Amino acid sequence: MPIQSSGAISIRDIQLVHNSASPTWQRVILGDFYRTSGYVQDLPANSEVPETQGDPISFDDFYGTTSPTVVEYELIGGGGGGGSGRNNGVAGAGDTDGDDGEDTSIDLSIDETSYFLQTATGADGGRASTNHTDNNRYSAARTGDSSYYGDGGAGGGLRANGGNAPAASYGAGGGGGGGNVDTNKVGGITNTDPSGEGGFASTRLTNEENYSLEIPFGTVMTVVIGAGGDGAVDNGTNGGNGAGGYVKISFDGTEYEYTAAGTYTVTL
Repeated sequence: MPIQSSGAISIRDIQLVHNSASPTWQRVILGDFYRTSGYVQDLPANSEVPETQGDPISFDDFYGTTSPTVVEYELIGGGGGGGSGRNNGVAGAGDTDGDDGEDTSIDLSIDETSYFLQTATGADGGRASTNHTDNNRYSAARTGDSSYYGDGGAGGGLRANGGNAPAASYGAGGGGGGGNVDTNKVGGITNTDPSGEGGFASTRLTNEENYSLEIPFGTVMTVVIGAGGDGAVDNGTNGGNGAGGYVKISFDGTEYEYTAAGTYTVTL
């Protein structure tokens, strides 16, 4: 993380940012921290630090300077809601698709200009039974898709609503509404209505191995957690809701975690 942009700073502050691997007991002087020829890397934020050994150097040169920060992150969008199932051919039943999940994003900006953005797209909702006629009442497609974090919602049974995805199964899909079957007195099937389709799961995004990033002083982090898609509701059997998204991000080991839908802002 960067050095503050004003106020008193010490040689220890400079050491922690530009040579953090050195032991705290190691004696250091400003002359160790020339740009390029010393411990300070040649980054835009470090342009005030002189390059040439022997040139005048002062604490003021280090205001706002930085070194690449190890960044680890994972994020996933909201899961899709389950589609509605048929209910004995009732008008307006089994016609509604589940809602799509919302996007989840991490944005880092300085002076309202973004320099890092990652977005995990929300997942598609499941199709209604009228749009998915091959999905019979026994089909495994009624079950909401599982995400990296856990199972999706259960598919609805006979004439039953689909289950919501568990809240901790971030990004998982809701279950599709169940189908229907009518039989005659001797057990013969006289009518069948397909079930709705389970919602889809969002895809989890993560950083590359050993990923680092320059984090200028005053960086604003904006995290948006996407809500899960609502399950379809009509005169048939209802779909279950998809699970919301998730973000975890750390900067040199300082961790931030977000599990509820909404927008969060932090100045780093």
